[in-house]
Amino acid sequence: MQMESSKTFKDKKIALFALTPNSLAYAKKLKACFKNALLYPPDKLKSGGLRLLAKKTFKNCDALIFFSATGIAVRVVAPLLGAKNIDPAVVVVDDLARFAISLVSGHLGGANALAGEVAAIIGAVPVITTATDSRFLPCVEEIAAKTSSVIEDVKKIKVINSAILNGSAIFIIDRNRKRLSALKKTFGVGKGKVLFHFAKKLPARPSDSAVFVVITSSADYPVQRTLKTRTLMLRPREFSVGIGCKKGVSVKEVEKAVKAAFRVHGLSTLSIRNFATIDIKKTEQGILDYATKARLSIEFYGVAELNTKKPPSGVSQAALKNTGAFAVAEPSALLSSGAKRLWFKKIRTRNITLAAAKASFR
Repeated sequence: MQMESSKTFKDKKIALFALTPNSLAYAKKLKACFKNALLYPPDKLKSGGLRLLAKKTFKNCDALIFFSATGIAVRVVAPLLGAKNIDPAVVVVDDLARFAISLVSGHLGGANALAGEVAAIIGAVPVITTATDSRFLPCVEEIAAKTSSVIEDVKKIKVINSAILNGSAIFIIDRNRKRLSALKKTFGVGKGKVLFHFAKKLPARPSDSAVFVVITSSADYPVQRTLKTRTLMLRPREFSVGIGCKKGVSVKEVEKAVKAAFRVHGLSTLSIRNFATIDIKKTEQGILDYATKARLSIEFYGVAELNTKKPPSGVSQAALKNTGAFAVAEPSALLSSGAKRLWFKKIRTRNITLAAAKASFR
């Protein structure tokens, strides 16, 4: 599971592996601070238990913390690694709790931040080896976290972070004035001696060494062909998608409808922040499965709440008859986003109704 590196792990799901009796006391300290932590004591980790439990927790936990030698942790997680945008944070703590080492997913998974949290709790020294952190420089993952954005192509992280390390010019492009202002405040001139330029559009004649970070939900944002290899797209999580559907809709139908609606409006589905629907759909497997697949949350609203929002497309007689709500998709999107108007009104397929509203940047 993946998280934004700027967030704390206090409420996240963490697996703690205490390989020795001595480390168990420190692991218990962490469990007391991380309310959703799963603690596995030494007797559960013998005879192949460690590998089995690590494999089980790797995909459904936000972080794994090993109280062991670094080599043991490396051998256990190596076969499980997928990609930096989906792997959980992995931190290693030695038997005497002297060091908390960020091992995997330092930025995107938040292992660097977690190592700091762990160190503070048990009195250890955090060990961070990512190049930008070692030099007290910002990184593109921090820009993504600041704007609640998803990195579209993780392979280009290296392009941007290398430019930061080498002192090249980095252009941050965003048409959202509030977001751009927040970025200037955090990463402006003098912040780690990195030359950031902030603008609403790409420069007409940039230098050959300059790189670009474009923050946009537009799937068709125009980037010159010569700049594409040095341009990283950040997709801000800003759209709440309201969904209404017939009973028994499949996950494939939901996925197809969502992708089609966003394609029609020229939007990236990576900019979806969450889904929203009526509370009687809490067991609608197609919606639940797609939200899980997309790694997004669902908000549920009762009829009374939905009916506080007048549906822009008018009352849906089908929704009124079956649920008592004037509509589902449009009111859900408005309630969830906090927006006053829809970004796009409801779109119907055979079994699904969709609408989207954009949440303001805060």
